[in-house]
Amino acid sequence: MSSVSDSWFCSEKIAELLKVSKKITLDIHALKVAGDELNIRDYTLVSASLRQGVAKFLDIWHAWIEISDSFPKQAQEFINSSDYPQQLTACLEACEVPFSGDFPHYDIPPFKLSIRLDDPLAKLSMGRKSYQTHSLAPMTLAAWVAKNYKTLINSSFNRDRFCKELINVYPYLSQGDWGMPVPIKEVYTLLTLKTETKQDYPESRFIFDLSRLLEQYEISYNEYRFDFSPHKQRNKNYTVVNHQGRERAIGNMTIRKMAELAQDMQPIE
Repeated sequence: MSSVSDSWFCSEKIAELLKVSKKITLDIHALKVAGDELNIRDYTLVSASLRQGVAKFLDIWHAWIEISDSFPKQAQEFINSSDYPQQLTACLEACEVPFSGDFPHYDIPPFKLSIRLDDPLAKLSMGRKSYQTHSLAPMTLAAWVAKNYKTLINSSFNRDRFCKELINVYPYLSQGDWGMPVPIKEVYTLLTLKTETKQDYPESRFIFDLSRLLEQYEISYNEYRFDFSPHKQRNKNYTVVNHQGRERAIGNMTIRKMAELAQDMQPIE
């Protein structure tokens, strides 16, 4: 946790409790051995050490419990303070997590991060799939977000399957005209006509898959070549971000058959 919350939780007292409890555990084992061996001398010495250890543990425990009782209230006050969003933002940046938005809601494409303040927890969601944690220390939370985000971006991308799906819906929008630009948002609509499909494959994930496809200089699959371009109307564009953080507006998709493309490029005699 942060240095501020460490003082609330009194971590030095916890460290003392752990140290003393380890000594108590060792003494209990030694006491059993001495008893089993009828070793009166060792039994007497270990018993005295154990009594001292238990007494010391109880002294530390009572001092800690007074501080511990106030921890939930003070932790909640910290989460509700203006310092918490600033620390969380700094930690997300330190963990190299790309995000936009303001506390308590952030966009981390294709995820959405929400911090609940009434019942403190963080939820990282993508459609119907979500993860949650009650560990809200800024660096702990940022590291948790970064781990889930990097697991996704480092996962394998089935490029061929994605291209096949785009090819399958394209003729319905182009009316069979290979080479005509079609609105990319309508492509997503066709891909997710069923409500359950849209929940399993949210628009943010579709945009993320587009960004992975667009990492290639030329995009082709079998006999087809893909081109993506901005739409004249800005509200019909997706903002696609590559792995370097560069943004690109995508509003139209065009698929051409390579044979027809090669024919169009033939010189006129």
